[in-house]
Amino acid sequence: MSKGARGYRLAENAIDAPARGLVLRLRDDVSAADAFQKIADACLKQFSLSEELLEKAIESEAVHQARVAIRRLRAAFSMFNKIVVGEDADAARRELKWLSDLLGEARDLDVFVDSRMSQVLLQHPNVAGMQELTQALAEKRDRSHHRLADALHSERFRTLLLDVARCAQSGQWRRNRGGLFLEFARDELDRRLRSVKKKRKAVRGPDALKRHRLRIKAKKLRYMFEFLKPAAPSRSLSLEANRLERLQDLLGELNDAIVGERLLGRLVQESAAPALGYAADLVRATLTPSPKLARRAVKTHADLRRSQPFE
Repeated sequence: MSKGARGYRLAENAIDAPARGLVLRLRDDVSAADAFQKIADACLKQFSLSEELLEKAIESEAVHQARVAIRRLRAAFSMFNKIVVGEDADAARRELKWLSDLLGEARDLDVFVDSRMSQVLLQHPNVAGMQELTQALAEKRDRSHHRLADALHSERFRTLLLDVARCAQSGQWRRNRGGLFLEFARDELDRRLRSVKKKRKAVRGPDALKRHRLRIKAKKLRYMFEFLKPAAPSRSLSLEANRLERLQDLLGELNDAIVGERLLGRLVQESAAPALGYAADLVRATLTPSPKLARRAVKTHADLRRSQPFE
């Protein structure tokens, strides 16, 4: 963080707040190679500001913002996969997935405990087994936080940051300039958008795994649209990013029920307390998404299918 940025954060009493949003500036004549470098740098900076806080303590919002930054960085490596090639790039992708998985596990437990369980406890504080279930979740969350903390203080993590930065700045792929970023990005995003639009059955159908995969595609694509906007600001690109975000959120709410059920199922299997199963069934009943949510997801996907952001 620059001295100036630190000063502004101090003045706003936000020095201990995790960074939100991506600070990215791209000219419309930037090459694809230079664009990737700038995007990777911006993602690493956003992550580093949150990681600074996580080194002191594993805090929910810092975990969330760090996870978003790493997901953006992985989306950048995915978007430029035809340009950013080589053994160093492949290794960077593998290690970023390792870190993303650790952050994802911690974030999922944070959300479940702080949102879902806090609501259930307000409504059913004295249900048999609820205390045991709450304790089991807290212990599982603590273990996840400890694994993340250990990872962030490990040599593997330090090597990851250095290798990703080195790959972005002077990797084997740098011999391939890739032409203009605007031309490259429009072709790449148009291709990926067509793929998302085709997944009508994934939104309407009962297959949760297909829905989850579509959500990941939509999220990646939304980040890619965000990368393009600084170089080509337009209302149509902003609207498309908003549609993708709505679809991602709706599919995420539908997926949360499945994640919650799996988590509760594992806790029941691991626990020796019979009453915990009763409490878990009560919580599981609150996870069922409303039909209205599924209808909204279908409508949002239909809106996306009709959109033409590059025409």
